[in-house]
Amino acid sequence: MPAPHSRSDDADRFVGADPYPIHSPLTTASTELGVSVDGGFDDSPILRPLLEEVPEFLPTYAALASASGGEPGEPSVLMELADFVADHLCRIRSERPLLERVLAIVEAHLESIADDEDGCELVAFAFFDTFDPELRKALVPVAGPLSRLLIEELDAPAACDGH
Repeated sequence: MPAPHSRSDDADRFVGADPYPIHSPLTTASTELGVSVDGGFDDSPILRPLLEEVPEFLPTYAALASASGGEPGEPSVLMELADFVADHLCRIRSERPLLERVLAIVEAHLESIADDEDGCELVAFAFFDTFDPELRKALVPVAGPLSRLLIEELDAPAACDGH
């Protein structure tokens, strides 16, 4: 098996290859894992989209294919996919209390400095604006009212400048 971040074809032979390769993620990742992407897909309409859209599942699929001596059947893939999703759901569930505690501290801090516009702006830009906008939206259900207000202000469209 090739070293992580290395490519076996001539175009990407160096370690630490371009993080934005021109190969599809399925082709590149499956080549690195030694999984064939050419066979078995016609019989399973879920497999190619699954492996293309969820490359994180490729190592699980590769282990399943190896254990089954080739192309695993769709029932096996779906059962492994269920285990894969369950594992991720457990992680989300176990991490939520941590997220809630952190955001409660941020909310308490905002409450303590509610009259300090500069302090609130500091929290908005040094903490909330650091997140990618999509991640910031994911904080909203867990965030307190003052935090949600800051997030909404950050995500509000910029005022028109005459256009």
